[in-house]
This record gives sequence, structure tokens and C-alpha cells, in this order.
Amino acid sequence: MAVPVLIMGDTLQKIRVTCKDAELGTVIDLTGVTVRWRYSLNGGTVLNRPMTVLAPAIGGQAEYQIESADLIAVGQIVSQFEITSGTRVGTSTDDALFSVQRKL
Repeated sequence: MAVPVLIMGDTLQKIRVTCKDAELGTVIDLTGVTVRWRYSLNGGTVLNRPMTVLAPAIGGQAEYQIESADLIAVGQIVSQFEITSGTRVGTSTDDALFSVQRKL
């Protein structure tokens, strides 16, 4: 599978995820939960960005609108998605990789 490409400085890009149960493969109902995109650019500090749960929440989709401060260098992003419901936290089991490239 090809690594998705993000372009430095672009702010029209979105990260979208469909949250599924790792064992059953079923979509997770995101009603009343918080979803975060946790990522590190080139092995730096891990940042947490709140994601928007898309309607209907039972569809399990969330997205994050990229901001200019997110893509400050060329390189690789290693990320995970985190779901919080009350005191319970679940984190994606597979890292999501992105390539950050410069504008021409």
C-alpha cells in the first residue's frame, strides 16, 4: 500500500479514519467519545490533535483538518488514532504513516 502524501504548508488536506474493532473488524460507534490523531513528525515530539466525529457517529468515522503548524518539515509522520470514552482509552494497533513533501 502506498504511503499517503501530505504537502508542507497546505491546509486543505484532511486525515480521515474509520474506527474498527481490531478483533472483529466491525465499525466502532463513536457516539459520546473523543477521537484524537496522535503523531510524530521525523521522530520528534508526539502531538495530539482532536478529530471531529462525522455524522452519523455510528458510522465510526472521524476527521482532522490539517493546520499549517502540523506540517513544518519534510519527512515522515508516524501516527495512531486514540478513542477516549470516559476513563477508557483505546489506541489503534497499526501505525498510520504519511510522507510530508515540500511544495514545488
